[in-house]
Parts: sequence; C-alpha cells; structure tokens
Amino acid sequence: MTAKNASNATRETSESSEKSRESGMAAEGSPGEVVDRLAGLLPAAELEDALAGFEREEITGSGGLLTQLAGRVIETALGVELTDHLGHPPSGVPQGPNVGNGSTAKTVQTELGPVNVKTPRDRAENFDPKLVGKRQTRLAGLDERILDLYAGGMSVRDIERHLAGL
Repeated sequence: MTAKNASNATRETSESSEKSRESGMAAEGSPGEVVDRLAGLLPAAELEDALAGFEREEITGSGGLLTQLAGRVIETALGVELTDHLGHPPSGVPQGPNVGNGSTAKTVQTELGPVNVKTPRDRAENFDPKLVGKRQTRLAGLDERILDLYAGGMSVRDIERHLAGL
C-alpha cells in the first residue's frame, strides 16, 4: 500500500468531518478529546490494516503519511477559521457579500518537515488566518525550538544540519 492510497482512504474521513462541520458539529474540547473522537472514527484494527505493508520511510519520511495527515489537519483548521470569519460553511447561505474564493498553495516548515497546504481565501481579501498567517512559512513552535538549540550552544551550521536531518 502506498502513502497515496492511505491518503485517499483518509479523505473519506475528512469529507464526513466537513459534513459534521457544516451541520454545526464543530470539534470542541481539549486536543486529547479530539484525538479520542478521531480514534473512534478509525479503530486501532482498521489503522493497523491501513498501515500494513508500509515501509518506515512511507510513514515518517518527507512527503510520507504523517506529513500528509499534518497537511490535512492544518487545511481543515484553516477551513474552520474561514467558516468562522465568513459566518457560513462552504456552499452555505452567505451572511453578506463576502464569500470563499478558492485557496492558495503554500509550503509550511513544521517539525515533521515541509508540509504542503492550501490556504483558503475570501473575496474581500480580509481573511487573516491565525494558525498559518499570510506570508508565514513556519508553523508556530519551530522558531522557538531553533532558538533553544542556538541558546544551547549549537552553531547555525549545526542547526541547519539538524533540521535537514528531520
């Protein structure tokens, strides 16, 4: 099984979560509670079956399953931010003249490595996402880790090598 096949399989879960969001059932609670809800949607046995036959690199490597899942989570969160900004879900009844206007592809540096995401836009161009802001290329938290490494005595060259190895 390839990472692409697993990504397609998880797309069905994403589509059902979009329907839940459109019906007003947004994810609430702590991250642990959300993880528990997602685990209920994808039981351990199903997950083991989906991952059977994967090589380590296909799961954790650049462009692997974890990176793709991180991208999907970020895109979904950005979609929720846009829905809150517009006051209606995608394909919903607009609450004013401003509506969604497609998305822009961007690569964000994360602790997992580069993640490709599509940042949603609105027609009035006044949507300012919080999770991954306009012109932001690093996910929050990565800068702090780099500063910690530098403060701990690593040289810039050592930090570059360390990040390249992630």
